[in-house]
Amino acid sequence: MNILQGLTHTKKIAGTHQAIVCGDHRYTWNEFDQRTDALARGLASLGIQRGDRIAIMMLNCHRYLELYYACARMGAVIVPLNIRLARPEIVFILNDSETKALVGSPLRKEPDSRRADKCGTVFDSDASRTDHLSVCPTKLD
Repeated sequence: MNILQGLTHTKKIAGTHQAIVCGDHRYTWNEFDQRTDALARGLASLGIQRGDRIAIMMLNCHRYLELYYACARMGAVIVPLNIRLARPEIVFILNDSETKALVGSPLRKEPDSRRADKCGTVFDSDASRTDHLSVCPTKLD
């Protein structure tokens, strides 16, 4: 059984039960499944395809888990990055792994204007402007 089969099975037997709690965010297994599907479709609309590597750099939260399942759903490979890595370490990992995109939650309100025009954004249907994921290309030096 893979993680998607596990999610399908859990959804059948406990779909309306609480699955995810992260601060004020609470989701049932059915909602979690819908959110991961929507995220996978959003990533695909930004050009992510089966086999692409997607780096993730964010604190432990519901978004991290959603991205993990969304990548599995679409056949992408997740490349987790420690938020405490120095820039040269991050650049090395992204280039070495041939990562196509870096996904993260904004840690500050204003995006870096030098990179903002190169990044796509995936929003939830119920999300405010501050609750989104930024998806950026990873050609770094």
